[in-house]
Amino acid sequence: VLRMTQCVSCQVGCAMACTFCATGQMGFVRNMTMGEILGQILVAREYLGETEEEPRLRNIVFMGMGEPLLNFKAVMASLEILLDETACKLSLRRITVSTGGLQKVVLALGASNLAYLAVSLHAPTQALREKIMPKAAHWHLDDLISTLAKYPLKTRERLTFEYLLLG
Repeated sequence: VLRMTQCVSCQVGCAMACTFCATGQMGFVRNMTMGEILGQILVAREYLGETEEEPRLRNIVFMGMGEPLLNFKAVMASLEILLDETACKLSLRRITVSTGGLQKVVLALGASNLAYLAVSLHAPTQALREKIMPKAAHWHLDDLISTLAKYPLKTRERLTFEYLLLG
């Protein structure tokens, strides 16, 4: 059985302005609604010819266009529906939210128990992070790491750190 992972967008454009990202360079247009976020998944399921007996879309990653934690309310509502047994019926272990790190809401995501967390680091030092991820770097790397040490992990859960290798 063909099993797929879908990368979901939560904003049109992105306000984070990461220098290596085409979406970051286009700027922020607007937040997507919960319906627009879920619509991406419904369209993909239809395109794949998915049925209840033969699910094909197995994993959802919020790492498309936009910073998910800047559209926190719509992303959280989407996650609730994705996990709902009467709706999308996905497993918590199959949903990941990727963020550059937003101090105000990252622990709230963990407390929600609605998704796994992936953090985009992309730099080993604060100085380099400020250069390539100017807005995400407002949250100092040391503070980010100490907050992530407090992130509530469930049994067999782990944080994912994303790191883009740049020439």
